[in-house]
Amino acid sequence: MSANTNSLHHRLGRNWLPAIFGIVFVVTMETAVQADDWPQWRGVDRTDVSSETGLLKAWPDGGPPLVWLYKNAGNGYSGPAIVAGRLYTLGTRDDKEVLLSLDADTGEELWCQTIGEILDNGWGDGPRGTPTIDGDRIYAMSGQGVVVCCNLDDGQLRWQVSMEKLGGEIPQWGYTESVLVDGEHVLCTPGGKDGAMVALNKMSGEVVWQSSEFTDGAQYSSIIPIEHEGVRSELEMIYGQVGATPTWVTLSQRLSIECCSVLGNRPVEAYTER
Repeated sequence: MSANTNSLHHRLGRNWLPAIFGIVFVVTMETAVQADDWPQWRGVDRTDVSSETGLLKAWPDGGPPLVWLYKNAGNGYSGPAIVAGRLYTLGTRDDKEVLLSLDADTGEELWCQTIGEILDNGWGDGPRGTPTIDGDRIYAMSGQGVVVCCNLDDGQLRWQVSMEKLGGEIPQWGYTESVLVDGEHVLCTPGGKDGAMVALNKMSGEVVWQSSEFTDGAQYSSIIPIEHEGVRSELEMIYGQVGATPTWVTLSQRLSIECCSVLGNRPVEAYTER
């Protein structure tokens, strides 16, 4: 969180989020085109790059026309995931964190599913991650580290797993992860004594593997898939493996761990455990 953001927070107070956290849709295309799906945090492959075309090159005076405004999302820092004309995000309602589904064309609420207790935090309450859509299911992590799997069409809960039960501790500003679905696994970062990173069976929530040799705490990052020298891996950033500097951790072939600490853009230490 930047210094400017911190200053704004202190000026407005901790209850500023309900006043501004809504979902706004505006018309930003020159012609009616089919929008690409955006099924998770940072898009299809987590690169934050969209292949859509036909976007406005300049906004009209007064900005583009407002299509709809949804005011019942509550608190939180979640972004949108959009698939097949539906928008999914996280918020709060009635003292709970919730997973929401809206009609992306009209803003009509389609369903709301409770996913856990609200994270109470001095930097703003509520969930921090963005939902991840895979097939007919949707996955999300609450601010207190509860990972849920729900039906995409009606929000029915299929399973849930607590990061604390996997040895994790809630970080100072809450769990902020947008879980990654990779093949048959849901990958996430409980952190802690039983292993920093874990793969869950995406259908049942059962633990497939946990990186028991690597036990640093969870931080404010999400796993991304990478391919390096022909090997597909998962990349996550943590603190603590090399002093107090940020460490990028790659899990390749399930349980091997390659770590490289980076200070600025200069590698300061690298090693491999197997």
